[in-house]
Amino acid sequence: MDEMEEKSIKFDHLTYHTMFWGLIRSNDVDSVIDLYKRMVDNKFLPKARVVVMLMKFFCENHRLDLGLSVQNYLMDKGHCPHCHSLEILVRGLCSPGRVEEAFECSEEMLKRGRHMSEFVFQMLKRSLLQLGEEEKLQKLFQMTKRLKMI
Repeated sequence: MDEMEEKSIKFDHLTYHTMFWGLIRSNDVDSVIDLYKRMVDNKFLPKARVVVMLMKFFCENHRLDLGLSVQNYLMDKGHCPHCHSLEILVRGLCSPGRVEEAFECSEEMLKRGRHMSEFVFQMLKRSLLQLGEEEKLQKLFQMTKRLKMI
């Protein structure tokens, strides 16, 4: 990649996918993080395959901060991540009890007109009910219902 930069060859989706795939397969967490930061610094907008790959890797390696970073980066760029990446992130956040952050991510997706899967809704429902957050659950339900009408 350094050689490509020296020759003014821009990285594309295939470059990032291949590099992330190789680094993830070698379980080199630090190098994945460095490449992710490099991608963000280059203001590159990854396709769904790379987003899902990163989200899964970060969540499996207990780097939920970076999973949220991917989500926020895409949202800041005006793009909504694929629903599968939301599933991975919500599962990763709900497991250690970070339900508020999972709720906020899901709410933001709904506000932007993207549906959440039944899996995500049920996971949030279970977690929110355990915390006594019926109002938030009702809010998600209403937002989902509104989207289905459109």
